[in-house]
Amino acid sequence: VFEFGLRPSQLRAQGADGAAMPGEAKRLAALYRELKTRTVVIAGGRDKIVNAEKQSVRFATSVPGAAYRVLSDEGHMLHYARGDAI
Repeated sequence: VFEFGLRPSQLRAQGADGAAMPGEAKRLAALYRELKTRTVVIAGGRDKIVNAEKQSVRFATSVPGAAYRVLSDEGHMLHYARGDAI
């Protein structure tokens, strides 16, 4: 399974995705205020991948009526580690 991630075509695709991410994230961020669904942003207080203050709070405050919750003892993979809390 691991060798599939090292194929040249896969490496090119991952590079293209990474290069497109900042522009797409900026484009989509402009649409956050249009979300009409009930939204709860849950962040891990010990997340070493995503900075909750810079990203999760910013997202939560951009979505009208969104709630924000921090699981202080958890890291990045909340849906895996604490599915019961989501």
